[in-house]
Amino acid sequence: MDGFRELYERYYSEVYRFALFLTGDTARAEDLAADTFVRAWTARDRIRQETVRAYLLTITRNLFRDGLRAARPHVALDERLQDGSPMADARVERASALQQVRTRLRRVARGDR
Repeated sequence: MDGFRELYERYYSEVYRFALFLTGDTARAEDLAADTFVRAWTARDRIRQETVRAYLLTITRNLFRDGLRAARPHVALDERLQDGSPMADARVERASALQQVRTRLRRVARGDR
């Protein structure tokens, strides 16, 4: 427990500054920093001392990204909407017709082209 307290006291300001950089809002940065340390607490047995700062900042970034994803509105697709682009079979047909025209043009005398 004391080891985690030291970790918190040592890195909280850096985590908070990074969270503030990401969010631009002090209240959201405080929440993000707190969530970071909650997540770190649940994984405290896996934290390696030599990479703890990078680990904490990665948690902060990932939590921030998760929040952005959750905030995106979901739009239901309307199945009745038609795609305005030509279908694949129509494109193949046009390409085939174009090839036929080119073949026929090659048979026409040069002066008549």
